[in-house]
Amino acid sequence: MSILLLNVATQQKIDNLIIFATTNPLTLDSMEDRMQGNLPAIGSDPKHCIDIYKGYRCCYSHEPDREGRLVHHLSVSMIDQEGYPSKESIEALLEAFGFAGKLGTGKLMTYPESSATGSSLMAVNIVEYLPKTSTKH
Repeated sequence: MSILLLNVATQQKIDNLIIFATTNPLTLDSMEDRMQGNLPAIGSDPKHCIDIYKGYRCCYSHEPDREGRLVHHLSVSMIDQEGYPSKESIEALLEAFGFAGKLGTGKLMTYPESSATGSSLMAVNIVEYLPKTSTKH
């Protein structure tokens, strides 16, 4: 298991992903297109993903749920290593990506993912509802 190294340069990369996701949220249609293979999967889109020194890969997006509520979605996997990322590394990344909830509190939706292609890629996905924005003028 690699040790997660979060430094100023890495946080800047994370901040850039957050800015991109915030200004380019996915739509239900674009998510469907990705599932059908008409658009690249988020994990294949360099605008949504970064590799972090010492073996971590993070993919991040803002997307609607089926009822149209906006969530932020973080997928964390290990590069060139088998197994899931550690709980401690995921908690540090949640904080770096601005998630309000903590693992084990019931405020986050988490689910593991393994590769359908038979590779050793295993990811942990974390989803959290974003606060509703005010529409007052």
